[in-house]
Amino acid sequence: MSATVVVLIIQFILGPICLCIAVPYIGFPKASTRIDHPSRPWRIFYRIMLVGMCNFLSATVTFIAMIAVMGEINDEGLSDISCALIMAILPIPLLVALYWFYARGMRMRDRESI
Repeated sequence: MSATVVVLIIQFILGPICLCIAVPYIGFPKASTRIDHPSRPWRIFYRIMLVGMCNFLSATVTFIAMIAVMGEINDEGLSDISCALIMAILPIPLLVALYWFYARGMRMRDRESI
């Protein structure tokens, strides 16, 4: 299996699964039941799921924006590893922003300031 296929599977197959686990219903769940869970293993699990969800959303937005701006993506001159690295690295800035905003929203909901 090529590296590009592995990146696609991680981003677009595992991403929706992480989305369903991180957001079980519409809205912000309380941080104390998710990313600030009292149990360390559950806290780590929910944070990883939140990163997977944010990676899926940021990859989707990034690739749709790239296709809208560039028309079509020409990757003929790139090796498979280079293409996989570009697919994995491009969504990271938006991933960080989405994670920060979502975690902040969950913590604000815990304090009931939303």
